[in-house]
Amino acid sequence: MLIMGRIIDEDLIDKIRNQTKVNFSLIHFSDKNKTPNHDYHRLWTGLSESSFYIEYKDDKNLTVYSYYPDVIDRNTFIISAQKQGKIIEKGFQTIQNAIGSLLISLLILLIVILLLINRIVVKPVFDLTHHIKTILKTWDLTKRIKYDLSDEIGELTAQYNQMLEELHSKQEKLELAAITDGLTGLYNHRYILERLNHETEKALRYGLELAVFMLDVDRFKRINDTYGHTIGDDVLVKISLTIQNEVRYSDLAGRYGGEEFLVVLPVQNRRGAFVVAERVRQAIEQLLWQNDELRATISGGIGALGSGNNSNVSIIAEADKNLYKAKNNGRNNIAL
Repeated sequence: MLIMGRIIDEDLIDKIRNQTKVNFSLIHFSDKNKTPNHDYHRLWTGLSESSFYIEYKDDKNLTVYSYYPDVIDRNTFIISAQKQGKIIEKGFQTIQNAIGSLLISLLILLIVILLLINRIVVKPVFDLTHHIKTILKTWDLTKRIKYDLSDEIGELTAQYNQMLEELHSKQEKLELAAITDGLTGLYNHRYILERLNHETEKALRYGLELAVFMLDVDRFKRINDTYGHTIGDDVLVKISLTIQNEVRYSDLAGRYGGEEFLVVLPVQNRRGAFVVAERVRQAIEQLLWQNDELRATISGGIGALGSGNNSNVSIIAEADKNLYKAKNNGRNNIAL
């Protein structure tokens, strides 16, 4: 058989088979126009000149057929090359490896995307929700959420922190208003008694000294009746500022009621309290007023732990008793 200038016979096929380890076969059909009466019917009808036909006979066998016409006797030949086992398995393995690598890459990409979603969306929302629950439980408005990205969640977090800032500021104002006197700015009656009770318990527990003095504006009703309640309020405010300026930072000053004031002096004895009260009295006596005829003075009484006083009630009772003693002594003085 002469194909493309080369004689092809069984000997040459055997040599090719031995050298390549591929099962080559030479199939001869004498007349192309006749349908072969064997298993190559489908192969025969599927081939044409210069064409190939590939057939998978089973999972491990691959056969390639090629049609060649003989240029001398015009017979038809088909050369088949069959490979079993490894070449097919290797091909499938390559495909499987490629698919496996693709699936692994997609899995890694999915994990990265999920991590990004968790970091950018899920975790910030969780932190925000957790923070809100914590605030509703503890009402601690001092804590803030940290979020650095400038996206929608970052804007929401910034607005949330701003809301906490405003709520905290209002909370502080409300807490301050709950314990201070609206006119004078000193502690109100309820809170100054709470602090006195606390300081008394601490002094008794640790063996500390504690003293108080009570002050009362002399003839305050006459001031209101003569100059009006507006001037009377100004007198109370100015006296309150003077008290705050003359006592120690650790001392507690409050408006006890009306024109009466109570000052608590932790870790201070009776004589020390008298010195402070006298300094306050002198400073108030020297105050100047818009009306030159107006004069405001105070009288005061001292109370302290010891000598039978072992409670906040007995301390106040002693201070009140000494206050009235000062009044009876002509006012504008401090009584021990």
